[in-house]
Amino acid sequence: MSDQLGKQGELLFSQLCAESGVIFNCSYDNDKTGWDHLIEFPQSQHKDIPGDLSPAPIECKVQIKATQRRDRGFNIKLSNMKRLVDYASPAFIFFVEYNKETPAKPEACYLVHIGKSLIRKTLKKLRENDVAEKPLKHHKVTLWVGYKQSNKLSEISGESLVSAIQSHVPDGASGYLSSKAKLKDSIGYEEHGWIIQYEQSTNALREHMLDAAKGFAQPLQVKNPQLFDNRFNIPGGKHLLHSAPSAQVSFNLHTVSKAIIRFFGNSDDIKYSQTFEADVVPVPFPGNQDVTVVLRSEIFSFELNSANGEIKNSICFDADKLVSLQHIFDLVELFSMLEDFEEKGLSLGGEILFINDNHTMRFFSNYTKNPDNNISFYALGEALNILKNAGLLYKSDKLSWSQVTEQFNFFMMMASVLRPDIASPEFGIDETAQPQLESDNSIGFPLKIAIELSHFTIKVSASIVGTISGTNRIRATDIKDLKQTREESTQGKS
Repeated sequence: MSDQLGKQGELLFSQLCAESGVIFNCSYDNDKTGWDHLIEFPQSQHKDIPGDLSPAPIECKVQIKATQRRDRGFNIKLSNMKRLVDYASPAFIFFVEYNKETPAKPEACYLVHIGKSLIRKTLKKLRENDVAEKPLKHHKVTLWVGYKQSNKLSEISGESLVSAIQSHVPDGASGYLSSKAKLKDSIGYEEHGWIIQYEQSTNALREHMLDAAKGFAQPLQVKNPQLFDNRFNIPGGKHLLHSAPSAQVSFNLHTVSKAIIRFFGNSDDIKYSQTFEADVVPVPFPGNQDVTVVLRSEIFSFELNSANGEIKNSICFDADKLVSLQHIFDLVELFSMLEDFEEKGLSLGGEILFINDNHTMRFFSNYTKNPDNNISFYALGEALNILKNAGLLYKSDKLSWSQVTEQFNFFMMMASVLRPDIASPEFGIDETAQPQLESDNSIGFPLKIAIELSHFTIKVSASIVGTISGTNRIRATDIKDLKQTREESTQGKS
């Protein structure tokens, strides 16, 4: 572009601004700072809007390029492009095509907005230059900026120029400032934009990933963590932002679909079938080709692992997680069936329906009946049901599995007092106790049972009459003055 042609282009732009009524100022530094014209739209006044609430007027910077070529573009200094990208308000490049007559006359004008595409190209070019073997000064690097038919003004007029500028600022000046800042700060980080490196054993990382998929991972302690800015994912382009001797990291693994897990089987005359809804969570293991997927239900997690062409499964649960009483019942029922099938040398069958792709996979559940061999799950289920029917437990209650299993003996004792017709209750007595001798030579003593749970306490008291059934043990024959209460806590306990 010759200096004379360039001055003609700038003069034409000034004329269009004057024609449209916008305020304009020219740069006297030959666009050394990236712009030739600074434009300010007039302050608007509205009858229905108080002056202090009226929107800020649009202002923008424009670089002007005049040409007699028809290759539709210019190489523009990277330093100037960086300034236009960093400018918080709108920025444009105004191209004027002249004919080759003397004097030259303008044939068409094009307005190119420094928007998402050019911001991306500019910032990526800057990062590529920085990691080059011999980085250049930014004013020594150029970026090709082209224009096309969609950038053409409908006519060479001030009105057409103003209309084109306004089309790129649909939310007003304030809205544009916010959206451009967000765009500039986020562009280039869409994929692999950040890299975290640290030192930790493969086994520890594997266990943490599994726990994260199951929903109960604790932060993982790591050594020598480093955070890198890896904008645009350019080879060799990562930039160290922060490092430390140690840190704690956590991973949030995302659900990709839903599934239904069904356990089923036949035992004598009993047909058993139970279903659980679950989230499907893939588990990434760096450097490992095995495929592991966790199906996470409300009460337990079901792990599927494919290694060496063989699919293995296992079940686990967070014993301290608070879940609904109904979910506790579901798990008790499942373990009761596992208990029954194990005693008979049988295995429960199972299938998983992956809802998104309507695919079904079958498996066999060869699990041991429970982690605590002192618990009968069938008896536990009966006891919990008695307490629910007595109004001491509600369907809406939140309990943890550890609370239920740790209080197993007390649940059994309380249930036997409430329903002695199901099983004659038997109690142990302290050697120092002095029970009252009744007229028929039976023994009587007061009994109080209290079970503290997550957000409430259930209590049962009664006078027990019974006979000695063994050393320091009494079998109840009568239960008098039975009272039961439930006390809500003002602050939940877990």
